[in-house]
Amino acid sequence: MVVKIGHHPIATRSIQIYNICMEKTRYYSRSPIVEARIDIKVQCSPEVEVAHLLKIATEIESEYEIREQVFNLQNSLTVEGTSNTVLSSSFSNNPVGYGFVSNDKQSAIQARLDGFTFSHFIPYPGWDRFKEVGLKFWDIYRQITNPISIDSVAIRYINRIDIPLQGIELKDYFRTVPEISPELPAVLDTYMMHLQMPITEIDSTVHIIQARIPSPSPEIVSIALDINIIKQGTIAQETEDILATLNLIHTHTDSVFEASITDRTRELIK
Repeated sequence: MVVKIGHHPIATRSIQIYNICMEKTRYYSRSPIVEARIDIKVQCSPEVEVAHLLKIATEIESEYEIREQVFNLQNSLTVEGTSNTVLSSSFSNNPVGYGFVSNDKQSAIQARLDGFTFSHFIPYPGWDRFKEVGLKFWDIYRQITNPISIDSVAIRYINRIDIPLQGIELKDYFRTVPEISPELPAVLDTYMMHLQMPITEIDSTVHIIQARIPSPSPEIVSIALDINIIKQGTIAQETEDILATLNLIHTHTDSVFEASITDRTRELIK
């Protein structure tokens, strides 16, 4: 099931900051975060080529020996208008950068012509450590590529909530769930819900994806709660400015997460 919201009032209202999140950030001993990302989209000078991005390898090779090339895959079709006959097709896989995986497989870096991504996997080290390492690698990327501008900065958290199978009701664990017609079967084998809303306080957009995913045990149901907040526009690229932007966004990622779950979920991860 895919739930899409267009210009409904729910989709256009701003997410409010919950007082509980502003007063104190909650910490969970069983953190549900399976991947955290910092993503910075840039405009590079035309003089910067993919080969230049390999300079990053010399700065990080002691920690990130696993290297792979990143491609931009494109497939296009030319179709005759009246008969829908395919007249021609083409496929291209242009290299746009490099990906590096840490020796312990717990983090990864992507250095591309259109931007930089730092990811950390299980176990999540906490915000302070995560942003410290991410900014260190961003600074290396920035010095090598010297971007013309920054188009967006984003923080993304992919959470996995493991719910006991017996007596499961999504509304007991999540504050926003798909509403099923009473004329349809009440049990969902799978579903995906995608919401997009503005956060006017920081001139950003939040994407929330909630979906059932494979679980590590037959006794539980695993639900992904994917929160991605993107701030677009002109953003200064100095490390201090990026840090300020990331801290601002991060406050809201916490707020969106807390606004999406119930106390029953908090009991599972406390």
